Amino acid sequence: MGCRGCSKKAKRLVRGAIGYTKAKLHIDRASDSAIASRKRTCGACQYSSKNSMGRFTIKSVCSLCTCPIEEKSKVKSAKCDAGKW
Repeated sequence: MGCRGCSKKAKRLVRGAIGYTKAKLHIDRASDSAIASRKRTCGACQYSSKNSMGRFTIKSVCSLCTCPIEEKSKVKSAKCDAGKW
């Protein structure tokens, strides 16, 4: 039997993969104004972090849920883990 922490991480990973796929396929897409608002909120958030390789920024990610902000902000049914949107 698995530990609770592992189960929680697995659920988060699956949820993230589903959200990422929805964003890339434009399924369950939020409105342009909602996307812009979410990105502004995330950009000002303490959990917003730049994932970088050397001097190049790869993605802005949420350090709380580890989701890429660009993709998560586009999914209408996605929720902020910090409760900000």
